[in-house]
Amino acid sequence: PGPPAQAVLWCDTCCVVLTRLDTVDEVHSYSCSHCKQAFSEADATKLRNRCAICRECPECGVRVVVSQYQGVCFLTCSFCRWSSRALGVEGPDPDRVVALALERERSTPTATRFRDLVQAGVAESGRGGAGG
Repeated sequence: PGPPAQAVLWCDTCCVVLTRLDTVDEVHSYSCSHCKQAFSEADATKLRNRCAICRECPECGVRVVVSQYQGVCFLTCSFCRWSSRALGVEGPDPDRVVALALERERSTPTATRFRDLVQAGVAESGRGGAGG
C-alpha cells in the first residue's frame, strides 16, 4: 500500500506521481524584522526588504521613528538623538520622509557601485563568461 491519495501530487512536467518526500515546499513571504508586519514582494523590492514604517538609526542601529515639529516630519532616534533633519531628509508627511530616505540610500556611492557590479555580472553571464 502506498500513501493516501490526498498525500500525492501529479507532476505534469515529469509525468510521475510524487509524494511530499519528493518535493520541496517554498514559502515566499516578507516581513519586517522589527515589527513583524507582512508585506508583498513588490513592497519588499521597492523598500529594500523593510516595511515602510521601520528604519534603523545610521549612528547606533536603534529603530528610528517619524517625528513632527512645526508641521515638518523627519526621522529621529530616541537613543542617540540623531535626526534626519541634519541631512535634509524631512517633509510634510511621513510617506515623503520615507521616500526621501530611500532616494538617499539608493544614491550613495556604495549603492551605485553595487548596482554597477550587478549589471556587469548580468552582462558577463549573458555572454557565457565566468562559471558558464
